[in-house]
Amino acid sequence: MKKFFIFMLLTAGVLGLTACSNSEEEMFKKHYMESCTDGADKQLCECSYDEIMKKYTIDELKQLGTSKSDEASSQQFIQDLSGIILKCHQKNKE
Repeated sequence: MKKFFIFMLLTAGVLGLTACSNSEEEMFKKHYMESCTDGADKQLCECSYDEIMKKYTIDELKQLGTSKSDEASSQQFIQDLSGIILKCHQKNKE
């Protein structure tokens, strides 16, 4: 779980550096799923991706991955991410 949480934070940072070839969302999903499934269950990764995309736009995620992101936004993202991970973990247990 800790590895997954760290991955999520890194993903937000990497997204800010990713150039899009098809669309930014497709690229984000591709990188997210490749990295996430390296350390977590595929169902958890799919669930968390869907929940992140419900909560954040690509532009918001890109902003979080830059130095322009303020501390309050970063803290909110961490709180949201923690909730998403717990929600998906519980959902996958059912």
